[in-house]
Amino acid sequence: DALKIMVKKDIGSLVVAEKKKGIGIITERDVMKIAASNPDMLQNKVKEIMSTPLITITEDTPAWNAFRIMIKSKIRRLPIEKKGKLIGIVSTRDLFRWVMIVVYGESLPEDIKSVVLEGYPIS
Repeated sequence: DALKIMVKKDIGSLVVAEKKKGIGIITERDVMKIAASNPDMLQNKVKEIMSTPLITITEDTPAWNAFRIMIKSKIRRLPIEKKGKLIGIVSTRDLFRWVMIVVYGESLPEDIKSVVLEGYPIS
């Protein structure tokens, strides 16, 4: 069911919550590993295959610190909380796009400009 949600919403992960508190995350990579090793495990509960503990940041966390946490923790998605509530997720792709904008700004190479700027207007 988790995989169906990710496919339907075109997202790569789901934060698993218990009593409105994030307790873990399941990613498409987790599902692929399970499916490749033992397809029957796809019938398991999300709680049995999710990654824990859930590592989070707040909306005020500097981008460089988010990068540091992701690199040290070997994760590609980092949930963002505000007052204990999930408000978003930042991915390595998001941070990479941000770096490209910071480094290149208005002079982004034309062949990648539209991909990098998608959802990130430079002002």
